[in-house]
Amino acid sequence: MRKTLQGLKVAILVSNGFNQQDFTETQKLLNAAGAGVKVVSPDQGLVNGWEGTGWGHHFPVDQQLATALGADFDMLVIPGGQRSMDKLKTTAHTKRIVNSFMSAGKKVVMFGDAVSVLDFAGQNTDVSMHDNLMVVETAEDIAAIVPFLAQQDVQIPEAA
Repeated sequence: MRKTLQGLKVAILVSNGFNQQDFTETQKLLNAAGAGVKVVSPDQGLVNGWEGTGWGHHFPVDQQLATALGADFDMLVIPGGQRSMDKLKTTAHTKRIVNSFMSAGKKVVMFGDAVSVLDFAGQNTDVSMHDNLMVVETAEDIAAIVPFLAQQDVQIPEAA
C-alpha cells in the first residue's frame, strides 16, 4: 500500500465500550497508510473495547481528551459502540474537539452510532451537509477511509 497519509496525525476518539472491530481495522488501515495514530479518551490508562456480545481487549490511551486539541491533529476518527458514545456525551471536551474539527473543515470519520456525537456537539446531523465527514456503516466501507482522508487541504508528503 502506498503511504498516502504519511506524516498526518489522526486522533481516534474512544471511551470504554467502543466497537473493537471498528477500532482495530481502522487503526491497522491508517498505520499501513503511514498516518500517526493516537488514541484519545476521557478514560485514563487503558480503554476496553466491546467485541460482539461482551468486553474485548484493552488498549492504551495516548492522550487524555481533556488535554487534546483539534489543532494538534489532521483528522478525527470516532468508532461506534453505544457504551462509548454514552460516555463521550458526558463531557464538554467531546463537544470542544468535535466542533474544532468540524469548524476547521478537517476530515472526520464516524462509525454508525457515533453520528449521535454530532447532535451532542450542536452540529447539523444531516451528514450530507458536511463535505469533511464520512460515515462508515459496514466493515466493507472501511477500505474507503484512506482515500477519503487523503483528500486533505494539507500537503501530503511523498513517500520516500
